[in-house]
Amino acid sequence: MPIVTDKIKKILEEKDISQYQLAKLIDYNRGALGHMINGESSFSEQVMEKIAPILEVSKEEIQGWILADKYSKEIIELAIKAKKELLLQDSKHCHSERSEESQRSFANAQDVTHCHCEPPQEAWQSNNSSNKSNDIESKKRSFVDAQDDEGLILTTKIDSILQEKGISRTALSKQINYSQGKLNEMIIGKEPISPLVISKIAPVLDVSQDDIKSWILADKYSLTTLENAFNSFN
Repeated sequence: MPIVTDKIKKILEEKDISQYQLAKLIDYNRGALGHMINGESSFSEQVMEKIAPILEVSKEEIQGWILADKYSKEIIELAIKAKKELLLQDSKHCHSERSEESQRSFANAQDVTHCHCEPPQEAWQSNNSSNKSNDIESKKRSFVDAQDDEGLILTTKIDSILQEKGISRTALSKQINYSQGKLNEMIIGKEPISPLVISKIAPVLDVSQDDIKSWILADKYSLTTLENAFNSFN
């Protein structure tokens, strides 16, 4: 039985709620919801958001169960490792930038620099508490957007290995006999990287196919979702 099926059915049983009742609660087709719960079709974002509060779990937990059904524990563990490495690198780089900026601003006593890797904290007192609150929320939203703009783990990992080996993307495409344009789109995340391409580039990069799959997974999901997926195996 799929993990997502087992988890949801157990919670419904504990709450004495049938799948039919769940479908009515979220105003959704009973048959379509049943297919999702049984792992016969993919969960939509909308359905996950609607059933999460009823099941008293987070959307990330449901996503984690789904991932645990699709990927091995080893791949998910590699994805968590890659995600944590990126977050650590971003944090170190960010704090280094903030330190340099603080030193430059110190002479003017106007150091209001905030770290883009942290939700900004209130840096001054405002006479208008409403404006102050709105400003902080605005900065928090900007923080999230900034995180979304960071480079992909897949791209960073592949380019780093290619650089170490002295191989260009063009040379890589020739080695695997694949369209340079299409390969480039896959490396930068504009197109899904196919299983065939993964199998071809893995030996050239001297990494496993699971490594590459984990980079893709780490780019697509949050650390919380990945950790929920890993914990689903326990």
